[in-house]
Amino acid sequence: DRKADSNGPIRSSDKNLILIAADNYLNDMFAPQLAAAYKTDNPPTLNDLSWWQFVPYFRDMYTQVIYLPLEEAKYANIVSAIQYMEKQKLSYDLVILSHGIPNHLTTGETGYFMSFKEIGELKGQLKKLNLVFMQACFGNTLTPDWLAAGAKRVISFEGFNRNFFFVGV
Repeated sequence: DRKADSNGPIRSSDKNLILIAADNYLNDMFAPQLAAAYKTDNPPTLNDLSWWQFVPYFRDMYTQVIYLPLEEAKYANIVSAIQYMEKQKLSYDLVILSHGIPNHLTTGETGYFMSFKEIGELKGQLKKLNLVFMQACFGNTLTPDWLAAGAKRVISFEGFNRNFFFVGV
């Protein structure tokens, strides 16, 4: 049920969203500052703060949102979220805030959570995927794979990307 709030009426949305915020490297880098600011043994992570920042915008832009934080950014969970969205009436966007190496998405740690091979396994299944936005280094190496799998549009970065993706994506 979409209602007006103090910011005015909420427009009708015609899309859903899957958001993946999976950055272990920057989480670790900013952990001491967040612990000092929140004065707790279990402070929020940078991924948490990004989610909180974007929620007000998502409320106006999307009907349903699936958020996959760092600990849930696994290929099986991503596929489950995609399969769920493919069964819905509305199209959906996929926003991935992570790190990348050529042909792979990673959290910043050794290893990866999705590569061109896994994206290739989705070929023919992505009928409602409107947009893939990858804020990851070398995301452009995965663009052809997303398009071949069925995404209508892909926005990605070529080479190294120094943008701090938690502020103002």
